[in-house]
Amino acid sequence: MKKRKPFLRIGLNVIVSFSILFTISWVILDWVKNTERQNIKLSIQNDLDLYSDLISQQTNLQLAQMDGLHAYVLAQLQHRGEINEPGFYLFAKNLHTDFQMIRNLSIAPLGIQTYVYPLEGNENVPGHNLMTDEREDVQRDIQRALESKNIVLSGPYQLRQGGLGLVARQAIYLEGQFWGLVTMVLDVPPVIDSSKINSESDFLFAITDSQGNYFYGTESVLSDNPVLSTIHLVDGEWFIAAIPSNGWEKTIQANTRSVRTLVWTIVGLLTLVIASFTSATYRLQKDYRDTRQHLTQNTETLTTVQNELKQREEKILQLTQNAMDCVFRISFLPEPSFEYINPVVEELSGYSPEAFYEDPTLFEKIHRNQYGQEIFNLFSPSLNLDKQTREYIWLKKDGQTIWVQEKNVFFYDENGQLLAVEGIVRDITAVKEMEFTIRESENKFRQLAESIKEVFWLRDRETGKMLYVSSAYETVWGRTTVSLYQNPKSFMESIHPDDVPGVIEANQKLQNENKNSNEEYRIIHPNGEIRWVWSRSFPVYDNQNNVIRYAGIAEDITEIRHSREQQYLINDLSSDLRTVSAPDGMIDLIFAKIVEYFDNESIAIVFYKSESNSNLVYKSTGHFEKLQGTHLPVNRGFIAKAINQSKPYWTNDSFTDPHVMEEYLGIYTPSIAVIPLITEREALGALVVGKNESFSIWDVKNLEAIANITANALQRAFTYQELLRSVEQLSVLHKIDGVIKNEELLENTIQKIFKIAKNEFLVDQVRLYRYDDQTHFSVCIADTAKPDLSMEKIPTTLLLSENAILSQKIDMIPNLANYQGFHHEGYQDLVTEGVVWYQAIPLISKSKTIGVLECMHHEPFYPKDNWDSFVNAFADQLVLAFESTGLIEKLKQANIDLTTAYDKTLEGWATALELRDNETKNHSQRVTFLSEKIAKRMGIPSSELIHVRRGALLHDIGKIAIPDHILLKPGKLDQDEWFLMRNHPQTGFEMLEKIEYLQPSLDIPLYHHEKFDGSGYPFGLKGEDIPLSARIFALVDVWDALTSDRPYRKAWSQIKAFQYIIEQSGKHFDPAVVRVFRELYLNEEIEL
Repeated sequence: MKKRKPFLRIGLNVIVSFSILFTISWVILDWVKNTERQNIKLSIQNDLDLYSDLISQQTNLQLAQMDGLHAYVLAQLQHRGEINEPGFYLFAKNLHTDFQMIRNLSIAPLGIQTYVYPLEGNENVPGHNLMTDEREDVQRDIQRALESKNIVLSGPYQLRQGGLGLVARQAIYLEGQFWGLVTMVLDVPPVIDSSKINSESDFLFAITDSQGNYFYGTESVLSDNPVLSTIHLVDGEWFIAAIPSNGWEKTIQANTRSVRTLVWTIVGLLTLVIASFTSATYRLQKDYRDTRQHLTQNTETLTTVQNELKQREEKILQLTQNAMDCVFRISFLPEPSFEYINPVVEELSGYSPEAFYEDPTLFEKIHRNQYGQEIFNLFSPSLNLDKQTREYIWLKKDGQTIWVQEKNVFFYDENGQLLAVEGIVRDITAVKEMEFTIRESENKFRQLAESIKEVFWLRDRETGKMLYVSSAYETVWGRTTVSLYQNPKSFMESIHPDDVPGVIEANQKLQNENKNSNEEYRIIHPNGEIRWVWSRSFPVYDNQNNVIRYAGIAEDITEIRHSREQQYLINDLSSDLRTVSAPDGMIDLIFAKIVEYFDNESIAIVFYKSESNSNLVYKSTGHFEKLQGTHLPVNRGFIAKAINQSKPYWTNDSFTDPHVMEEYLGIYTPSIAVIPLITEREALGALVVGKNESFSIWDVKNLEAIANITANALQRAFTYQELLRSVEQLSVLHKIDGVIKNEELLENTIQKIFKIAKNEFLVDQVRLYRYDDQTHFSVCIADTAKPDLSMEKIPTTLLLSENAILSQKIDMIPNLANYQGFHHEGYQDLVTEGVVWYQAIPLISKSKTIGVLECMHHEPFYPKDNWDSFVNAFADQLVLAFESTGLIEKLKQANIDLTTAYDKTLEGWATALELRDNETKNHSQRVTFLSEKIAKRMGIPSSELIHVRRGALLHDIGKIAIPDHILLKPGKLDQDEWFLMRNHPQTGFEMLEKIEYLQPSLDIPLYHHEKFDGSGYPFGLKGEDIPLSARIFALVDVWDALTSDRPYRKAWSQIKAFQYIIEQSGKHFDPAVVRVFRELYLNEEIEL
């Protein structure tokens, strides 16, 4: 037992010592491990920040093109009102070519993706409605775009077309109203690969969005305590995480293996030493040889430790040599020399480390400044030592150059003397190339901005300095860009005083609240011309979402603005004119509108009168009031000039204008505009407007619009009045025909005829004489001005109508005051009665004059075109009345001839209507013939077929009241227009019902649009409630329309049209009528 005590004590001492050494070693190794981890993290962090910046710059460079797309769409909408599809594809193609990481571009009016580039690979995109997309994330992104009005990023997503894409959207608002969306999709992998992180980095990485959702790289990195860096985007940010390629533990274990071996070796050795020393205490009896042996062993152990320390130093040197950056240390005492430079310098410069050791000045020789010039005395005391990070160009051994960034640490003695510099040199050529690419992009943008007519500008937020303004400013503002650069606020001097407050308010909102502004305002050119401008301004943000500058786009919208005002004027005037049918009412309305629009009351309307070959001032107000009723010459004066040349004439100095007639100078205003009233058929006259202020070109264009509407409206009104008068005259003649048939006494017949026709005479007095060629006496048997007649025989020589009686020719005297036969005995009587205009129409029967009709007016009178036809027809009726006694058969023949004339008139009306309504030729004749054939086959009596014929000829007479812009409109009619069109059957009925002999024929004009099933108009009649003649004609009208060419389509084939008629039996058409039609068709009794 006593022998074992020394050994137990030695063992206990060894165990305690080893435990203490083990604990100390573990703490040391843990410190070494943590230090190594921090070193690795720092190295990865530096590289990761660089790659993050590269990815941020590349991504934001691509996204910056959204502003160009947004501005392009707004410019298109303001200038054209719509997107020019070929222009968009050209714009998108150029953008796609210059920025190849853009996957696709699209424009979505109201959220519907309509314009997409490129279409290849995106065939399913056009027509997709983003606003109704069922995906919640898409709806959330759309809502954010609508609310922010800035660029909103979504994703990255796995795209339907394949690949990983970042979606950028921005809402477009036009005049405060949402118009649509623009979308850009970036191809994410090329953007990330452009930083060369995949090819050059020695670590694993993963990239996530702002919510932490992984989308690129190695996903397992995220769960291994990675190093993080932020990729800043225009809307949000991404995070990039990285760990060593072999993982933290393996990398740290590999890097600290030699240190751990050294530590544990030392621990073991120290444990042995302690054991030895402890054992020696209890073994003093050991001889000197044993002690010496132990000392020898300790010496060997110390040698081993030294070797291990040297290996550790070599390992650290190896780590430095394997770094990606060039690491060096320069000593400045006593002379500049390299203490160390790692092998990376050879990769960067082409020179080996030994070359720098041998010649320290080589480091100075390869340095160049940004201009490529050599830098001298790099190691001199004048070196700017305060600037620890610098950028240079290195001239490589092979003559190529690279950009480098140097980060230096300076060491001084207590006297401030520079002792040494330690530094890291990094190749930043890729960064510089990226900056060059960005500058090139800016240059391309500048070239694009300079090539379009819209004004682009950029202004610094802090200084207010104008950074850029496109050359279009000089055209739009009429001032130089130099003046704007010198004084950025000078553009405010151009703004119309009334619009300055609104522009200032918009600028304040932009600067104080960072709100986009859309403004329309007037500017005044140096020459005094006023132009309208649309301007949009918006803030520009940096990566930290701070406003750094303001940008804007402006466009001259003068023509758009005036066109908008002119369209409003046209719509307003057209709408009001629909409520007026009489010409005088239309003229009053037009005068009122001109007073409202132009704030002046000097207006005149002039009509050309062919019968007097003069320009009649029909109505005038203001300064022109004295001209009313004046007949102006057609070959002199500015009014004649405008009418003859069929184009406007205006002057802002009427007092010196050579075309102003001197005799009217006193009643003219300083500025006068004459706009001809021109329709497709003829020149009606002119609209004359005068005012004290000058007329602008836009004033004249607005007056042209008013004149065009006025001319067409008056033409329709005049035509409608003439038609009504013709109808009334025809009715009068028909009534006279009935009187002649039923009266046997001439006196009674004449009195009744004059009573019927009295209201149709447009002159003051009509007188009828019966002439006896045997006695040469005449008897006045009717006088509209003198009901009580003496029936006294008067020598014809006393009548001014003697010449007409003897020559059997109509005699007209426009102005009795200028009559050359003033010596005639009958002349003075008429002058005394105040007669100015006179006409005598002889009544001739069997080559003999049996009477004369005198027409007189107490003012100048200009008969209408239908005057002669009416008076001649009336005279013929009087001749018939004279011959009625004993001439019944001849009267019947005359009645037949007259009826034929009536029918010819009806045919003429139908033909005229066809020409106006663009119907095919002979449409009325074809439908009339086929209607008579079917009617006859269905048992309608022959005596009633004439009513079918007349009804068919006049079936669309009501369309005469439909305005041309509705009747001839190529597109779909709106609700109001369709109401007028559907009303034409009733309009035709109202026009014709006054004519007694046409009343049995009115079923077809009134009911031919009714359908057998009750779905027709105007009354919705059904089945046999619709008159048979109308049911027949409904089928015939559709058959002829389908089998005839029309301007808007080709004719159907006969068999196709026949099948359609059969299909509509019981719906549109009466089955009984369809059966008869089918029989005629199959028997080839219908002319094709």
